[in-house]
Amino acid sequence: MTEIPSVDVLIAEQRAKKQAMKRIRIKRFLISMLFILCFVGSTLGIIRFDIFNIKKIDVIGNRVLKTAYLQENLWSQTLSKVGLTSGVHLSAKIEDEALIASYSIRYPRFNEIMIQITEYRILAHLIDQNQLLLENNQVVDLDVSSMNEPIGVPLISGYSDPVAHERLAEALLSLSAENLMNISELKREPKSYDSYYAHLRMMDGIQVYTALSSLHVLNDYLKIRNALNPEHDCIAIDEITAVPYSFSCAS
Repeated sequence: MTEIPSVDVLIAEQRAKKQAMKRIRIKRFLISMLFILCFVGSTLGIIRFDIFNIKKIDVIGNRVLKTAYLQENLWSQTLSKVGLTSGVHLSAKIEDEALIASYSIRYPRFNEIMIQITEYRILAHLIDQNQLLLENNQVVDLDVSSMNEPIGVPLISGYSDPVAHERLAEALLSLSAENLMNISELKREPKSYDSYYAHLRMMDGIQVYTALSSLHVLNDYLKIRNALNPEHDCIAIDEITAVPYSFSCAS
């Protein structure tokens, strides 16, 4: 015959269970508090000790954007301490720059940040609006406080609307960087049959008349130049055949 526990025994067992649960809750609370104290202590340590200060932000790969300008802007997004500075904030600031095509963020040392950027290729300086034409058809204002003067790109006038920018970018992209540097100036001289017709002045003083669609012929500019009649200082490129011919500009 099974013995039935007395009421006193049952009450004692319930009290024991309640006390055990209470001890478990207290233990969990103490563990949680320990984690919180460790986190707070770590944060205070980061804030207090100089070793956790971000010492340097290096920027490499930029050619037109000024290094000092980039560093100042990026410093404004840091919280000065390692672990408190979010790469998301740095990325957002970098992506605000229209000239930057791509970038990477590295930490060569514990408290140093290195940012490598690649800029869009600059195709031209649009002098009418003092803007730069980029390889992605975008135009950006030339701000001397944040940008260096671009080197090796032609000064261009007369192409001011978005369609003209697109036509111009397509034509200039057909030239290698070396041959693009041969062009000193490019002016729009509309014809009845071509509203985007161009008049170029080369770095050596030779003048070239061409449709934008034939500009790629100037990838062979040195060969064309060397074959010129010494008395000729002008070149025209046939729009249909893309064959260049020379003549005296005075004629």
